[in-house]
Amino acid sequence: GALIGSFEECVPLVPIVVHLAIKLGWDAATGLSMSMLAVGSGFASGLFNPFTVGVAQRLAGLPMFSGAWMRLVAFVCIYPLLLFFTRRHAMGVDSGAAADPAVLTGGSAGTDPALEKGLRLFAGILGAGIVIVLCSAFITALQDYTMIIVALAFLAAGIASSLACRMSGGEMIRSFGSGALSILPAVLMILMAASIKFTLTESGVIDLLLGWAVGAAGGLPKWAVILFIYLIVLVMNFFIASGSAKAIMLIPLIVPMAQAFGISPQLCILAFAFGDGFSNVFYPTNAALLISLGLADLSYTKWVRHSWKFQLANLILTCGLLLVGLAAGY
Repeated sequence: GALIGSFEECVPLVPIVVHLAIKLGWDAATGLSMSMLAVGSGFASGLFNPFTVGVAQRLAGLPMFSGAWMRLVAFVCIYPLLLFFTRRHAMGVDSGAAADPAVLTGGSAGTDPALEKGLRLFAGILGAGIVIVLCSAFITALQDYTMIIVALAFLAAGIASSLACRMSGGEMIRSFGSGALSILPAVLMILMAASIKFTLTESGVIDLLLGWAVGAAGGLPKWAVILFIYLIVLVMNFFIASGSAKAIMLIPLIVPMAQAFGISPQLCILAFAFGDGFSNVFYPTNAALLISLGLADLSYTKWVRHSWKFQLANLILTCGLLLVGLAAGY
């Protein structure tokens, strides 16, 4: 997430890590913290994120990925917070029972050639899909198709491994139907989230909010302006999840506003990266989060109860980092 800007592309990791967490005696929320929440934290620190920092710096007229030292400081501060939060939760749900040795050593997979072949096919096809979507960081033509590639990789891996394990056609259809039914609530939530964005964009409400926000910053002190810019991005991220689309909309407005108060464009870009990233793993309008929750069979309300303390602590930490950057002349 921090180095190549992966977010949606890491959805295939979620069921794997969640399954691992459950087998180790923890729960689905722990697995999501180790996968989706970790990716979101790296994405938001924006060390070399091409989709937020890269695009925003180009729009602001800055060298791409310049000023990386402050983003590195942010990453170094955020990761221990995530580690503390995840480990504390895992210890709280740990049943104290040792993990099943069969899971850790491969169990009976080595004694069943069909199952072993199915596992190899599943890992190989899914791994190839992950490699393809990671290449989207460098091949722009792939960027609009990452979620489609992920879906096809899952489908192909599931069918191929099931056939290799000699599952009958009826069993495959029933299993597929059961899985599709389990994520149906997430699909409905994604459609609702998309309708919110469409309605507000087409009605011009977002433009109105932006105009009001820029005008409201006029009488604020310098330290409050950078936090206000952070707030603007946080609010806009609820409606527009795409980092690059949001950069095109916001950077021409917030960078000149920041410069008028003597705030550097670099610090403005850092506030943009923070505002765009962390809320991706909290807002119900983010499709990747909803898909991940569906794959982990965890409701959104349970996820909020699990992650709100981390989000609050992270909000305080990142506000502090922005103020430190302002004081240091970043």
